[in-house]
Amino acid sequence: MNKQAILIHKVEEGFTDYEYLILKGDKAGYKEFMSKALSMNGKSRSYADFYYNNLSEEQKDLFLKALPKEKSEYFKHKTWTEGIYYPLDEELLDFLLGITMDELLFSSFYFTKYPCTVWGNYDLKFPVFFRDKETRNRYRELAFSCGIRFV
Repeated sequence: MNKQAILIHKVEEGFTDYEYLILKGDKAGYKEFMSKALSMNGKSRSYADFYYNNLSEEQKDLFLKALPKEKSEYFKHKTWTEGIYYPLDEELLDFLLGITMDELLFSSFYFTKYPCTVWGNYDLKFPVFFRDKETRNRYRELAFSCGIRFV
C-alpha cells in the first residue's frame, strides 16, 4: 500500500472501482508486454504476489510436481520469504508469468510508477486495473505494440 500499488482483494472490486481493460493475447505477446511494463516502471517500482507460502502442504506438493523442470530449478534456488509480495525483476517475472499463464498458480503484478495491476489469468485473458484513463491509455498503446488485443 505504501508503494502506491493498486491492491484488489476480489476481481469484482476492480471492475467496479477502477478503470480497466481485459487483455487477450498469446504467451509471447504477454511476455513482451510484461517485460516492457517492468522496464517502463523500473524494478524499484514493480512487484508481484506469489501465494505459495499460503498453500497447504498437499497443495504445495501438487504445485511442485506440476512445475516444468526449468521452472523447478528456478524455484529451488530462489529464497521465498514468509510473505506473499516480492520485488519484480526479469527472472521472477518470467517464472511467475509462466506459472500464471500455465494456470499452475496465479500471481498478480503491480506497477507503481504508472500505476496498474495485472490480475492473474483466465484462459489467457488478463484484467488490468488503472486509477485513471491516461494510465489506461499508456498501457493500451503498450499492449498494441506487443500484439495484444482487448476483449
